[in-house]
Amino acid sequence: KAKAVFGELGILSPEECDARAEVMYESYVMQLGIEVQTLISMVESGIMPACMKDMRNYEAFPELSGPREDVYKGIMVETEKLKDLMKRVPSGLELQATYLCEVVKCQMVVVREMVDRAEGLIEKELYPYPTYETMLYTHHSEAVVPATQDVEFASSEIQEYFRELGIEVPERLSGGAQMEWMYQKYVDMMVGEVNVLADIALNSVLPACAGQAVGGLRAFDEVLGAELRQLAACMEGRPKEVVAEAKYICEVVKPQLCVLRDLIEAAPPSTWAATPGDHHRVTRSTQ
Repeated sequence: KAKAVFGELGILSPEECDARAEVMYESYVMQLGIEVQTLISMVESGIMPACMKDMRNYEAFPELSGPREDVYKGIMVETEKLKDLMKRVPSGLELQATYLCEVVKCQMVVVREMVDRAEGLIEKELYPYPTYETMLYTHHSEAVVPATQDVEFASSEIQEYFRELGIEVPERLSGGAQMEWMYQKYVDMMVGEVNVLADIALNSVLPACAGQAVGGLRAFDEVLGAELRQLAACMEGRPKEVVAEAKYICEVVKPQLCVLRDLIEAAPPSTWAATPGDHHRVTRSTQ
């Protein structure tokens, strides 16, 4: 009926209808296949190890384990059934789509229900993924507090950076306000360094070194351009929260910045003939 209607209205021919159906079948088969493999991977690499560790807590008092053993074994059994069903997928896109929808998807629901039961039994610290409670309610009742490693990060990396540059934290600030000021100041200064070197690379070094061999690199400008694009990609991936952004800049952006700086410093002296001030800016940035 659909083919007839589309044909009468001059929208799609029967062949075009078949082609669109084939594309939709293929997309459904691929997407559901990915979901099945993801589910199996999450269960086998995350849920089952957590179940095993949780059961060890009850070795001395097995009577306190309740339904844990049955639920955990049930997850393993139902997951094996799902894997077995995936081995029996028929050939042909339409048959595959139908089989995945009517058979495999139903078994996925069974596995998911067993895992949901386990979520309420496994010790909180052992559960490998965010729970429903965490996702739904935590952000309503808990303030965002920097983790211990974040505080240590600020104490070591940022304070050392400030000491090297002779920057002092305002005395009027203390505690959390001081830490936030340090994070934001570090982010602002590093972003400034990135902008300076990117500007020099784009407007001074690349035009001057186009097509030249520098430091054993035949296509120096191409290498420099590639590293510049990589730095831009790193900057685009920055988190928005200031603590995470500071850590990201230190651990991801800063190493790439050093690579770009080393390349710029390898540029021949003739590069700076027209813009000697840029060479001074690079030297200051390096220091």
